[in-house]
Amino acid sequence: MVLAASLCAAGRASLAAEPTPPSDTVPGAWRLGPLQLVPRLHIGTVGVDTNVFYTAIDRRTDFTAAGGPGLDAVLPLGGGFRVTGGGDLGYVYFLRTTSQRRMTGDGRARLEWSGVHLLVAADGFYGKTFARPSLEVDRRVGETAQRAGGEARVRLGPRLRLGLAASGARREVDADASFLGSDLRRGLSEDLYREAVDLAYALTPKTSLIVLADGQQDRFLFEDDRDVDSNRLGGGFELASTTRLSGRAVAGVRRFRFARASAGARPESATFAAVDMAYRLGPRTVLGASYRRDRENALLRPESGLPLLDEEAVGVRVEKRLFGPLDLRLRASLTRLRGQGPVRIEGSSGPTVGVRADRVREASGDLGYTFFSHLRLGLAASWLERRSPFADLGIRGLILGGTLGYEP
Repeated sequence: MVLAASLCAAGRASLAAEPTPPSDTVPGAWRLGPLQLVPRLHIGTVGVDTNVFYTAIDRRTDFTAAGGPGLDAVLPLGGGFRVTGGGDLGYVYFLRTTSQRRMTGDGRARLEWSGVHLLVAADGFYGKTFARPSLEVDRRVGETAQRAGGEARVRLGPRLRLGLAASGARREVDADASFLGSDLRRGLSEDLYREAVDLAYALTPKTSLIVLADGQQDRFLFEDDRDVDSNRLGGGFELASTTRLSGRAVAGVRRFRFARASAGARPESATFAAVDMAYRLGPRTVLGASYRRDRENALLRPESGLPLLDEEAVGVRVEKRLFGPLDLRLRASLTRLRGQGPVRIEGSSGPTVGVRADRVREASGDLGYTFFSHLRLGLAASWLERRSPFADLGIRGLILGGTLGYEP
C-alpha cells in the first residue's frame, strides 16, 4: 500500500548513511533572514483518463487534472540544531465525474541535531489523500494519515556506522469506501508501529556491507483478529557513487505472528528482498533497475488460510537528457500478487470465490522541456493492465496529457 509504505520508509531510509552535518544553505531558496523558503509546484497529468474507475466493463473516459503548490522551510538554529518543515496542497479534478473530485494536502515538520559523529532527529507528518491505496484496490479512497517518529545515526569508528529508528502511524479510511463487497474502512484503517536497526561496515569509500533488523506491529482499528506482529532480519550492500553504479540491495527472512488465537494461524516465515540500483552511462544517461519481494496484509480476507498477500515486482527506468533542456523519462514494471487462500468478491455477475493471482503491467513515458532552469513542461503517458482469475479485476487504462513542475 503506497501511503503506508511511504510512512514506514521514513523510519528506515538512509539509516546507514554518514551522519554528516546538513548544510545551512539550501539551493534555490528564498531567504528571510535565517529562514529559507523553497516553493514548489506540480501539475500532472492534465489530459484524458480512459478508465476513470479502473473497471473491466463499462469503462468511463474523462478529462482529468491533479496537482498543486508546495512549500519547504529550513531554519538553522545554531549549535548543530535546525528545524525543517513544509506542506503541499492539491486538487484531484475530473470534468464529468464529480464524485472523483477531492482536495488533498499534507504537512510535515522535523527537528534535528547534528554533530561530528552523531545525528538525532524527531519528525511528524499529517496528510489527506485521495488515490488508489495499492494495486490490490481499484477504487480511489479518501485517507487520513498521521505519523510521528525519531531516528539516531552514529559513527562508531572509521568504518562502522549504526542507525536506529522508531515510528508510529495511524491510517484511517473514509467511512463510505467499499470495493467489490469489501469495506475498505474496516480493511485498511490501522495503527502501525515500527522499530529498526541498521548496521553498516565500509569495505571501501564507496561500498558498505549492511545488516538490518526490524519489528513491526499492525493493529487494525475495526478487525482486531487480523492484528499481526512481524520481524525482518537480513543483510546486503550499499554503493555510493556519483559517476557509475550506485544503490542498495538487501534480502532476508520475515517472521509473522498473529496477535490473537482466533486468526487460527501458527507463526510462519517468508523471504523478502529490496533492490534499487542505478548506473550512469555518462552525464546525460541513467539506467535503473529495481526488485521487490515481500508479504503484506491483504485487503480481501480469505475464507480459509492467512489474510496475507505475496507481492513480487521488477522494474526498469531510463532517464535521458536528449539535448539542451529536453529530457526523456521512461519506466516499466511487472508485479505479481498472490493470496494465501480463496477470497469472495461481489462482482458484476454475482459472487465469485477463488484464489487471487494477478499480474500487473505498468509503463510510462515523460518527454519534458525545462525553462529558466527550474520550470519543466512535459508530455506524459501512462498505461496499466492487470490480468486476474476474477473477471472484474482484469482491467486496463491509459492516461495521456501534459505535466508542469517547478523545483528550485
